Amino acid sequence: FFCRRIGLDANGEEVPIIAGAKLTGRAGDYGIGVLDVVTDDVDGLDGQNLFATRLTRDVGEQSTIGLIATDGNPVGGPDNTVWGLDATWRTSEFRGDKQLITNTFFLRVDSDDLSGDESAFGLAVRAPSDLVSWELGALEIQENFDPALGFVPRTGVRRYKGGLDWTPRPGWSGVRQLEL
Repeated sequence: FFCRRIGLDANGEEVPIIAGAKLTGRAGDYGIGVLDVVTDDVDGLDGQNLFATRLTRDVGEQSTIGLIATDGNPVGGPDNTVWGLDATWRTSEFRGDKQLITNTFFLRVDSDDLSGDESAFGLAVRAPSDLVSWELGALEIQENFDPALGFVPRTGVRRYKGGLDWTPRPGWSGVRQLEL
């Protein structure tokens, strides 16, 4: 979700906002965010109702699952709806006292002017540590993934990632930690 598009047309010109409401907060294990904005007609652009919501739930002490949905197109044109799911699973007891963090997400665009290849999804696993850290990940942003209330620098991307870092603390004067 990229709220900076609200109140601007396709050329970056200001679009008057008639009304808006925002609700954010926590209720027990849930995080809640809702934004609803109505814009005015301007220079051939019909007024829009732009809506975004995010709901998260804590799972255990360190993990979360979440939902997101947006609806509307700030520059007019076809209606654009995005929905998505995400999860983060963390433990600080991996191999005894180490961290292991797994993130995954799935997003889907439903728009009248798009058909097929309208999703983005990914998975990453990281084990950060003071001495040796590693990570593995995969990401795909399909060709027609175009969230009107979002920002995507590039579509048609499939990326795989892996890394291993060694960061010893040598105890030398003036050197706290090496990154290798």
